[in-house]
Amino acid sequence: MPTLAAFYDIVAIEFLNLLRPHSWSRDMAFYIGGNYVPERITRAHWEAFARDLRMPPKRLLARLEVLTERVPQAAHAACEDFVRTHGNETACGRLEESIRRRCDWSKKSVLHVP
Repeated sequence: MPTLAAFYDIVAIEFLNLLRPHSWSRDMAFYIGGNYVPERITRAHWEAFARDLRMPPKRLLARLEVLTERVPQAAHAACEDFVRTHGNETACGRLEESIRRRCDWSKKSVLHVP
């Protein structure tokens, strides 16, 4: 089964632009249903992406929904480990916030989940 890895590209640029606003291109390195701009990706793009992967769209959307719940939790745990080891709470907090905002956006704009 294919594994969805879309947040790798979205979050990295989102975080860099948090540190230095509008300094980095927000275009993703790969397309989702023919679109490479995060804010323009809709449910229809995800469904087209699923068809490109020869995967049922409902299955991909369900996986995306699970990821939008689990990724912020994993980011929080990773940040806690990072702070314990390196003590840089500010940078980690900003990264965690960036991840949470992107996941919230995905739930609302892409999955239409309140």
